[in-house]
Amino acid sequence: LLPEHVAAELVADVVACVAALASVFLQSAEGAAFEAACRDAFEDAFRAASSPEGRKLAVGGTTLAIRAFEAFASEESRALMDAGEAVALDALDLLATPEARDAVRGARSALGALAVVLDTPRCKQAVAGAVEGNC
Repeated sequence: LLPEHVAAELVADVVACVAALASVFLQSAEGAAFEAACRDAFEDAFRAASSPEGRKLAVGGTTLAIRAFEAFASEESRALMDAGEAVALDALDLLATPEARDAVRGARSALGALAVVLDTPRCKQAVAGAVEGNC
């Protein structure tokens, strides 16, 4: 795949692009309205969380989180994660073969040919006729 430093540069570029787009959005009227709605929603959530019902829900959520962490730490969970990792690694090895690359290129070529056929006037007319006949 990509060398680590190239992948890191790509990720940094994408993050910078998203940050720039977010900045432009937040400076617009729609962005300001979105920011105000988010602020109101967070204030409502904090107000609800500080109520007796909210505290009770937080205690229940904490108990649930602890049980989930215990489940993830179990031998069964580790075995399942190990098996999932092995399957993923095997799939990556398989996809790295020349045969897999050829299959992907073949599928892409077939889809391209199908798109050309579907874009013909004859096909469009047949689809339009079928829609009119069934609708």
